[in-house]
Amino acid sequence: MSLDIREEALTPAALSEHAAISIAFVVDRILEVRLLDGGLGGMSLAEAAVTGPYVKDYDAIAGAGPQCWPGRFDVSNWGLIAARRDGASVGGAVIASRTPGLHLLGGRGDVAVLWDIRVGAAAGHAVTRPRPSSLQRRDRGLRPRQSACRPCSPALAGRTW
Repeated sequence: MSLDIREEALTPAALSEHAAISIAFVVDRILEVRLLDGGLGGMSLAEAAVTGPYVKDYDAIAGAGPQCWPGRFDVSNWGLIAARRDGASVGGAVIASRTPGLHLLGGRGDVAVLWDIRVGAAAGHAVTRPRPSSLQRRDRGLRPRQSACRPCSPALAGRTW
């Protein structure tokens, strides 16, 4: 079984295939930011259990799924990095750039936003290194979309910056 990660055109068919991978996840823990020495010593992340775990599913919000994006935004400058296992879609990331009215870009043409990321259960854990799409397109920076995200890797917990 091989895992192939590559940039693909963001067509309506590709958006439908991307949307077929569930973005829903169970929130049962969070990473808390702790300031060290009042913030002068940096910060660390500590994992904490959530009282009353719940399911987060952005696709359950009316008008929020991938098939709705072309009606809300000009996606002509957006990209898709697709992950395929033996030809079947198992994950992907959508990167938004050069989109008038998308405030997360700050009106800049040299910044991209990681808009959506999905990893299906069939993806497994073996990942090869893709060529960064935002670098190929000469974007200077990649900003994360600020919202509640999938639980972070346990490897981040306890790390100090």
